[in-house]
Amino acid sequence: MGLSLGWSLSRQEVSLTGQTQETNTTNAGVFYRYNLYLNGKDAKHPVALYAGPQMGMTRVGTPQGSTNDFSAGGQFGENFMFSEKLALNVHLIQWDTVFSDPDMQLILTQSIGVKYFF
Repeated sequence: MGLSLGWSLSRQEVSLTGQTQETNTTNAGVFYRYNLYLNGKDAKHPVALYAGPQMGMTRVGTPQGSTNDFSAGGQFGENFMFSEKLALNVHLIQWDTVFSDPDMQLILTQSIGVKYFF
């Protein structure tokens, strides 16, 4: 069980019209993870696959305006543990469904980062 705060920026250009659109997404949420250790929990550097559901509030901002709404989804990834408190986190896929925005129903995210466990 944990809390997360994420931010992403995407930029796309339509080559036919030459238009560029920039979208930023902020997601604050709560999640539950089930950890499956690939080389044992007591290994020197454990590797764990994780999966689980999440829900939260998502803010999507575009040049035309922004929307805030409830979102729900899930995540699947891998933690490479350096110590009991520090890990390299590879977020293989995270998906969030934003319920009120008909143009942006599904947000898919991949990331890599360092995670500190409290």
